[in-house]
Amino acid sequence: MTLPLTDRSQTLSADHVDVVSLDVQFPGRPLQRLLLDQPEFLVGRGEFCDLLLNSADAPQVLCELHTQKGSVWIEAADDRLPLEINGRMYTRLALRNGDHIRLSGVDLIVRIGSPAELPVIAPAQPEDLSDLSADELCDRIIAEQLAVDEFETGRMKGWKDLLDAIESTLVESQATVRDSTDQRIDIAIQELRELSQVLAEQTRQLAQQEEEMIEVGEELRTSQESITRKLDQLLQHFGDSELRA
Repeated sequence: MTLPLTDRSQTLSADHVDVVSLDVQFPGRPLQRLLLDQPEFLVGRGEFCDLLLNSADAPQVLCELHTQKGSVWIEAADDRLPLEINGRMYTRLALRNGDHIRLSGVDLIVRIGSPAELPVIAPAQPEDLSDLSADELCDRIIAEQLAVDEFETGRMKGWKDLLDAIESTLVESQATVRDSTDQRIDIAIQELRELSQVLAEQTRQLAQQEEEMIEVGEELRTSQESITRKLDQLLQHFGDSELRA
């Protein structure tokens, strides 16, 4: 839930600011201070960000801090992911000295002022909820529930995307295997067709050779019969000649 902007008339102008910094408290780490000494300061999970968040559910760019019209502003990179500032949710807000920002489990305290005015870094203290009104507590509960719902939605979407990716990979692998099998079958069929053509040609040649051999055998038989007839005629002729003698 994105709440309306509150009155920020006491926002310090950047024209009168010597130093803008963030006191950063990572869970389980010592408090550290980062100077915002550039026009644009990116916060997110991307390696290119000026403040790197290690949370897996953090987007590549969560928000940006920049100066605009003499004020220091923080702006969410995605309107669907509002920022928790002083226990309320915003998508864009002009910052004041001492504002408390919570981003993906990391606590930030805005420090605006001259170096002499900046307080010494001290360990972050737990927020005293007893100072909040009933409406503020309700807003906090709603914001926390929204954060939980967004986390669960993101987690379920992450699992779904992972399963979809695995299923897509399996389908592609099966298609590749089928394509490979079909290709091998096509090659085998082509080889069988070529072999069948070779066998048919060899059969044709053998049949032709057999026909030629039959023709030659017939010619030999005819020649043999002719020679036999001539021999018989000669023998008969010689026989007749001896009888006449």
